[in-house]
Amino acid sequence: TTPSSHSVSQLEAMAAPAASTEELAADVLAALGGEGVAVRSVRPAGGGLGLASSEGCKTGDELLRVPLRQCLTSRVRDAPKKLQPLMEAAQKAGKDGLQAALPLCVRIWHEHLAPPAAHAAWLQLLRAQVSAEGTALHWDDETVARCGALSSVPHLLQVARAHVAKLVELMGTLASQFPDKLRSAPSKEEVEWLYRICSSRTLTLQRDGESFQVLAPAVDLVRHSFLEQRADQLASLVLEDDDVVLRAPEDLS
Repeated sequence: TTPSSHSVSQLEAMAAPAASTEELAADVLAALGGEGVAVRSVRPAGGGLGLASSEGCKTGDELLRVPLRQCLTSRVRDAPKKLQPLMEAAQKAGKDGLQAALPLCVRIWHEHLAPPAAHAAWLQLLRAQVSAEGTALHWDDETVARCGALSSVPHLLQVARAHVAKLVELMGTLASQFPDKLRSAPSKEEVEWLYRICSSRTLTLQRDGESFQVLAPAVDLVRHSFLEQRADQLASLVLEDDDVVLRAPEDLS
């Protein structure tokens, strides 16, 4: 039987994680298992790390439920009250494609610096994953040229590098304006992993006509879709009340 109404509160209480991605993933699985979530780790053909249901389930069954209050989002209202002035400043400063990325990067960086950080283990797993995946941000001109004249890679790299440079500048300014919230500004390398988490691990959800980014514990490890019906066995992701919920798109054995 696929369990329902799961939270991931135990993720917030995990101790400092081990060094390897496998050990970090084992900690996440243990935390989810403690909440009654029946999952196992998988290694997709394309590489990386994922989660899969370890039990059969029926179409529409709930696979995982994460309350928004346990997520990190780009919305000011979802941040702790003491952090909202910083988030508002980040929201106003985020322009030219960084409207959601800057506030979320700021929120993640604050959690990373805060002792003890409520999401420390989960964020370290994310950082370990994006680090293990490598990045095209450091490709040289010769490598980029091998992508071909019709490739969109050169343009995408130009945009990503411009975003990283702007984030370094803006987060430095915010750190100087809110030293009680951000003890230090992130380095260029740290901004790169923040940007990569925001661009590859977040969910874009909508509520009352407002679009916002959500970083939800464990959800990024599940193959999911924003569509209700899919034929390729991707979990259906929906926003129910104040919970991010993953549901099975069809009967799975």
